[in-house]
Amino acid sequence: MKRVIALSIVVFVSGAVGSRVFSDDKKPDWTEMDKPGEFHKKLEPLVGEFDVDVKFYMPGAAEPAVSKGSMKSHWIHDGRFIESRFESDMAGKKFTGTALIGYDNYAKSYTEVWADSTQTPISVVRGSVDDAGKVFTFTQGLTDAAGKKATQKWVTTVESNDKYVFTLSNTGEDGVEHKVLEDTYTRKK
Repeated sequence: MKRVIALSIVVFVSGAVGSRVFSDDKKPDWTEMDKPGEFHKKLEPLVGEFDVDVKFYMPGAAEPAVSKGSMKSHWIHDGRFIESRFESDMAGKKFTGTALIGYDNYAKSYTEVWADSTQTPISVVRGSVDDAGKVFTFTQGLTDAAGKKATQKWVTTVESNDKYVFTLSNTGEDGVEHKVLEDTYTRKK
């Protein structure tokens, strides 16, 4: 009996509070909020098949390690998200990665998720695009393999509908930013 009373109170309070959160004239139209919009369209240059020139900056190395790769990206879920598959050869080993990117109409920010064949953490970054719709900047806090805290920044710069550049940098506890990766994506013809 106590459970029934407790459940009844929860349902009543939820309904009372919920009805006060949005007055009838201010209740959002969820069907409109869930539709892809102008911020999703800004991602369009990232869709397609690309050849990728990879530069990996290893600590202490005079020059970056260079390799080639490919990326295939397509819209999924009725234009809400882009799913990408990346493949390359890194130091003689096959490297694969998967990304999912989209615009969150509720949070008013971009979200990207990345997982690859070299690490166990899944990266989840949030970001924005500049007013011109050409530079996407994402950040995340992380803990490196040594247990140290760092901030990671991902920047994608759209140079044209056929080319974009992705850079990844880390800023450690010392406050110094270090470039880790630079990928140049050129659309396959």
